[in-house]
Amino acid sequence: MTRPERMMLLGLQSMGLEISVVTHSPNEYTNELEQKGIRFHYIGLHKKICPGSIRKLRRLLKENNYDILHFTFGKAATNALIASRGLKIKIIAFYGSMSLHWYDPTAYLGFLNHRIDHYICVSQAVAAHVRRQLLPYRRNNITVIARGFDVPWLRNLKTVSREELNIPADGFVVCCVAIVRRVKGLDYLIRAIRKLPEGLPVYFLLVGEGTDSWRIKKAVSITHYKKNFRIIGKVPFAPSYIAACDLYIQPSIHEGLGRALAEAMSLGKIVVATDGGGTCDLITDNSDGIMLPAKSSDAIADAILHCYHNKDSFSPLPENAKRKVEDNFPVEKVIKETLQVYQLLINPVS
Repeated sequence: MTRPERMMLLGLQSMGLEISVVTHSPNEYTNELEQKGIRFHYIGLHKKICPGSIRKLRRLLKENNYDILHFTFGKAATNALIASRGLKIKIIAFYGSMSLHWYDPTAYLGFLNHRIDHYICVSQAVAAHVRRQLLPYRRNNITVIARGFDVPWLRNLKTVSREELNIPADGFVVCCVAIVRRVKGLDYLIRAIRKLPEGLPVYFLLVGEGTDSWRIKKAVSITHYKKNFRIIGKVPFAPSYIAACDLYIQPSIHEGLGRALAEAMSLGKIVVATDGGGTCDLITDNSDGIMLPAKSSDAIADAILHCYHNKDSFSPLPENAKRKVEDNFPVEKVIKETLQVYQLLINPVS
């Protein structure tokens, strides 16, 4: 659970809502929130359909007479929809990717289920994608609420040093954060690195679940820069590594919004992203970042070289990027807009 998500829960609670959260198991963050009055129920949702968990969820819903059921990921959707069958409760689905398809029969057990009253989508691109999957009479039941970012807190975080990473002080560091899946486009980034001229003092940080897999390591090993890679893998807090870079790259084929991209912008980094999906909500090309066509290793290679050779002449892009996130994605805005959706469902305008 990210810090902005925790802030959102506390913000909704301060507005007078009684909040209960279902999650897998306790941790330091749930303990912190419980001490502040948020109720937690620990129910494992590790499969699309968990009969035991469904029984616990249904009992919880019936005993507490909730007004709204708000789920945020696929396994929560399928289990919660079964558990709430026949109950009088409004259902909200949060959707943050572009992988929902009307022709997938399993989607109707989850995010395309007719029981869902409203969708909260993370970007305009995701909202357009979800709208295309829905029947016409349901297409207006969508609100775009981007994730919030606690920008001042991000800027004050503890940074991983170049010394810890064994990178020279004058090295040019390129970072990419991803949970490795095809849509994240990491293959295009590695192909781009193969196209770079040899011998540049450029170093590459790969951070996130799956970046330390044998497949990625094998792909990296056949580049000229194999000794300049720092493969980090899954970490508790990626911004500590993003803060160490000069250039952040998001090479996704499509992206819901791009949390790591927004974090890099808030940290004042030069950012490069592909135009697949919600990144267009974050970046205005050549104003606060550089936008590239998706699936183009040539474009990524050219961008790395351009940023390396012009690293001292990018002002005011990084400052504009900071301001973009700070002005458009504050947590307070997420709290206010989420509350408005709740109020609309409970007290609809006739």
